[in-house]
Amino acid sequence: MSTPDYVIAGQGIAGTTLAFELLKRGHSFVIYDSGIQHSSSAVAAGLINPIGGRKMQRSWMYDELYPKAQASYKALEKLLNISFFEERPIYRIIGDNSLENIAEPADLPALDNILQTNNTAYLIRDGAVVDASRLIFAFRKYLSDHHLLIEDYYTPQTKHQDSRIIFAGGFAPNYAPDYPPSAFAPVKGEILTFRAHDLPEEVFMFKGNYIIPIGDHCFKAGATYSWDDLNALPTQPARDEILQKIRSVFHIDPEIINQQAGVRNPARDRRPVVGAIPATNNQYILNGLGTKGFSLAPYLASALIDHIESGADLPPEVDPRGVVKSV
Repeated sequence: MSTPDYVIAGQGIAGTTLAFELLKRGHSFVIYDSGIQHSSSAVAAGLINPIGGRKMQRSWMYDELYPKAQASYKALEKLLNISFFEERPIYRIIGDNSLENIAEPADLPALDNILQTNNTAYLIRDGAVVDASRLIFAFRKYLSDHHLLIEDYYTPQTKHQDSRIIFAGGFAPNYAPDYPPSAFAPVKGEILTFRAHDLPEEVFMFKGNYIIPIGDHCFKAGATYSWDDLNALPTQPARDEILQKIRSVFHIDPEIINQQAGVRNPARDRRPVVGAIPATNNQYILNGLGTKGFSLAPYLASALIDHIESGADLPPEVDPRGVVKSV
């Protein structure tokens, strides 16, 4: 095998968007990934939400992030000949009026008989949903068919010393051996798939959770947060927590179909980590995307390649040197 221009470690949403960016630019590359059955990207809901945080503010850089995500996902749909990206409004359900200055009250009569008292639904535009597993697995097949995938972990002993290495593995062993793991705060999240015939097939957010329709009166709901139980095994307490939150907002009785778990790898300061790994040669990182991964990844993947190829500036908030200094 000839030496590729780039080696990517990990094929979650970060690795996928990096690979697509390199494809578009004509750079050679390979991806190392041992398997994604329980990666956080593969089990994620793929929600792109313009409003976030406890203060209900416009998400960081959303006006720059969203157009890039929209264009990238539509181009990926064309490449893979599948549909996985859908622009949708989000109905945010809260028990106060904190959204009245940034969103409009929702006109959704189907909620009238199932919304618990003391809750109000607001309509948030400019949202979208990515069918995460469909995208990740379809792109994995594309990589395999074109001999661009090595189904193994990347390690420092791997023979690609003259390539640029980008560590994009999220929470995975040996994916960034020269970057301090203490810069991240990995968290396990669990989601449910359920059926409910009375619930409108819309996107809902409430009490830190979401509900996303997937067709045939079925929905995904989640996610939980656990910093101590970092494995991909579903748990009964997480199931009970999600169901309790659903029933506190909606008069429905969900029929559980499936439960999944994955481990996200957010940075401790809640900003992604993107750029050259300090004190290394030709080693870079794109990690720490957290719950905003599907809105962040296309923009940051493009920005990182611009930075490597032409020295273009990255947003100062994502500089890996700043994270290293803080841990």
